[in-house]
Amino acid sequence: MSSDRVNAGGEKERVRTLIRQAFPRVCEHRDRPLTHDEAVRLRPDLIGLRDEDLPFYLGQVLEDLLDTHTEQLVGPESTWPVVEFLDVLMEHSDIQVFARYYGSQSPEALAAEDFEKSVIPMIHTWKTESFASFTPEQANAILKWLELARGWKDVELRLDDVNAAISYWRRRGGGPTQR
Repeated sequence: MSSDRVNAGGEKERVRTLIRQAFPRVCEHRDRPLTHDEAVRLRPDLIGLRDEDLPFYLGQVLEDLLDTHTEQLVGPESTWPVVEFLDVLMEHSDIQVFARYYGSQSPEALAAEDFEKSVIPMIHTWKTESFASFTPEQANAILKWLELARGWKDVELRLDDVNAAISYWRRRGGGPTQR
């Protein structure tokens, strides 16, 4: 086993410890942790959780991904929906991707532009409000999880988004703002 693998394993366990210390393991209407299947089903649906439930479920989803991320860029068990959810500022646009692929005046690019102008500001506001009550310890656990996930194949095509999420969570109290 290479020293990089040993270090990655050690870092994974440090992140797991941070998550367990920062996030609740039970909540008022659920007295047991999520199963892996439940965590997978929640990955794309985190945005639909109530603010008071978000810390309980998010912590478990993050911890589940430490052991079960698939290294697949897309699919039902992909890490990407969670990273996208944690990118609160959503500064990196899909408009450029569509414009490069389809042309700047294509229906796909124009639809992406309309979506970003109408829906993205609402999602940004909702995320900002939902994460407002997160503690510095929770911000740090999320930051460390994102830094670890940045090395996974699941997210390698969207590193700008990962880095934007990391920057946000650093500002929220998760550490120095350097890159």
